[in-house]
Amino acid sequence: MVKQQRPLTDRELKALLANGAIDRSVGEGLTFVASTTAARNGKATWVLRFRLNNRAREKVLGRYPELSLKDAREQARKDRAQVEQGVDVAMVKQAIKARLNEAATVQSPGEHWHARHIQPMYAGALETVLEWKNPVNQ
Repeated sequence: MVKQQRPLTDRELKALLANGAIDRSVGEGLTFVASTTAARNGKATWVLRFRLNNRAREKVLGRYPELSLKDAREQARKDRAQVEQGVDVAMVKQAIKARLNEAATVQSPGEHWHARHIQPMYAGALETVLEWKNPVNQ
């Protein structure tokens, strides 16, 4: 007979952190992970562990206590449903993060804005200025 474990509570998570480093499965692939330093500071990481195409994969869901136990379970449930449909949620998160890092500078949106709004307005003016000869230098 399989023994049923009762679900963890927020109070128990805080007690586990007080004991030091931890790597504890909460259920259905959701794992509560903290290094010694993080545990000392009262912080941990929620990690979803899953297998896709016979490969072990992990996705970091967020940090505890910013992401509560209830929210981590809900996010893990949503991600698990996508994994069952064949979506690699870890790869999707990496792709989103890469796109955000590409647009992290002000220069890229600034160049886009300039090309869209300024260049069309002054399209002919630049050629006029380049053709203009300065009478002082003649």
